[in-house]
Amino acid sequence: MSKNSILKTALMTVATAAMVSTGTLAADNVAAHRAQYTDDIPLGTSVGPYNECSTGTAGALVQNSGGVYVLSNNHVLASTNTQAIGASLTHVGVYQVYENTGSCDETQTTIWGELENFESIYTHRRWRRAQRNPNTVDGAIGLIDISQCEGGPTGCWDPNGSVLDVGVIDPNIEDAYVGLQVQKGGRTTGHTTGTITAVDVDSFINYGTQTSPVYGYFTGQIEIVSNDNDVFSDSGDSGSLIATNPGNGSDPQPVGLLFAGGGGSTLANPIRDVLSALNVEMFGCGAGDDCGGSSSSFNASSASAGDAVDAAAVRAFGRKPEKFDTARAAKRKNKEKFVRGGEVHGMGIGMNASGEAVIRVYVKKGKGANIPSQIDGVDVQIVERDAFMAY
Repeated sequence: MSKNSILKTALMTVATAAMVSTGTLAADNVAAHRAQYTDDIPLGTSVGPYNECSTGTAGALVQNSGGVYVLSNNHVLASTNTQAIGASLTHVGVYQVYENTGSCDETQTTIWGELENFESIYTHRRWRRAQRNPNTVDGAIGLIDISQCEGGPTGCWDPNGSVLDVGVIDPNIEDAYVGLQVQKGGRTTGHTTGTITAVDVDSFINYGTQTSPVYGYFTGQIEIVSNDNDVFSDSGDSGSLIATNPGNGSDPQPVGLLFAGGGGSTLANPIRDVLSALNVEMFGCGAGDDCGGSSSSFNASSASAGDAVDAAAVRAFGRKPEKFDTARAAKRKNKEKFVRGGEVHGMGIGMNASGEAVIRVYVKKGKGANIPSQIDGVDVQIVERDAFMAY
């Protein structure tokens, strides 16, 4: 990407105190995730397109033979399919300028690169139409302009690809399973920790508003719930990397890409699916690593659907992975009967207190009594909640 292809803009001058150095950050500091950086920008901070008053989160650095990229969501970087390839991308997102100044002034942001690629999302105002055209990934990448900030291959971004309050990411993928402890660094709620409570989640996601919904239907997703009875994510955290929370001094590993939530739950795309769709691998991937793209020892494009989930399920369900297989078969057989865009938002595979696989059914508040206690002999967990929103 040539230097002339990037518009030159001024750094934000409002509230000089917000211009912080990565060397002076306190851990788990929400304000640090909303700050504007002049160089060595950590992941887990604000990004967006230059020409729209919006914001989301820069999730991780990824790479392929074409360069180094920032990974986030389609609806963050590409405004849900509407931005042109080559559109300028900023830190911070323009909406964050609005939060600070009351004006959507894009000239107070720093342009760090341009939109390189995104996975298209099918949405429709009619849920039946959306369900007939399912999605698996809400992902996009922005090519870093290496002329910016004289930062080498990572341009303005942290040269180690560090996620604020999470750390340097081990590029080897950890496939999601129920009970896995995870964390994220996002521009709105900062650093939060949670537990994966369901996998293979099929659900409607609202890409519009509460009063004017626009539905996307997603399959094979991950559900996360906060560990501390607080929210794991909120609007503006979309694009955050979901990583393992090892707690033993080892580097966290990529698990998913946050893209939706609400009602106490967060949804993420499996990171393996995201990397495959965008033809990239995690930054720092080396020979023999399992980190996505063509380098991965698990090639998602050639493997049978659900193989990665099956492997993870063995860990989650110990010596009884067949319980997972039974629950998933029952869910897939019956999902179109129950998940119909009205009372039931979605279904996934979770676990009860006894370690048995169950079907989690996400249902409109007050409508749980309409759901049976078992589906094809598999116990049901009813989760009454509002519909998931892309945020």
